[in-house]
Amino acid sequence: MTNRIFVAAALLTALVADIAFANAANVVVVGANGRTGKPLIKMLKERGHHVRASVRKAKTAAGLGADEVVVADITKPETLTAAVKGMDYVMCVTGSGGADPATTDNAGVAALADAAKAAGAKQFLLMSSIGAEVTSVDDPSVRIGKVMVAKNKGEAHVRATGLPYTIVRPGGLADCEPGKTGVSLGLVTAVQNREINPPAICRADVAAVMAESLGNTAAMNKTFSAIASPKDAPNAWKAKLKDLPRD
Repeated sequence: MTNRIFVAAALLTALVADIAFANAANVVVVGANGRTGKPLIKMLKERGHHVRASVRKAKTAAGLGADEVVVADITKPETLTAAVKGMDYVMCVTGSGGADPATTDNAGVAALADAAKAAGAKQFLLMSSIGAEVTSVDDPSVRIGKVMVAKNKGEAHVRATGLPYTIVRPGGLADCEPGKTGVSLGLVTAVQNREINPPAICRADVAAVMAESLGNTAAMNKTFSAIASPKDAPNAWKAKLKDLPRD
């Protein structure tokens, strides 16, 4: 009986491994050494994917746990072909931090989306921000209008490429352990977010939303917000992806 149990366990382990291999994909994380990129790589690896880390400086790739590293910069379009070559999915978790957003959050994201399409990627996944709905740098609903307008334009270019995409707009971000609180997905604007006044969402929870959206038809061609929601059970958001409207 004991031998049968061991054999059954071995067969189950092999079956799980076969399923993971069958669903494995080549994924590049652009902005891999950032505070969202690091947990994202870990989650993708746990899902069995082959992960390429795209960083601006090779020395920043140490300890990321990616299968391979490429040095590229979204502000230098000529470097992006190498970053996306052979990749099934392109995930962008970069951000200007307020410094020259037109170059990074707009032109850089647009160049990366164009490169992803030219490479034949199946989906482009972008971490944007609540507030990216604004179209005027003087909009009083956001703190740094020029950043949000740049993100708005970058998002628009992604949609215009015709490449399947998912755009996640998180609220305030924090460095904390993922899966400890709920997450609410929807169409929350900057004004509504201030009215709700939720705690900052863990960067790792944003990474989890992006990882779950990869290859997921329920998340395709959708732009949605992600905020912390302590009243909701952790991971309950996964079942709600399919209910979000398409753009």
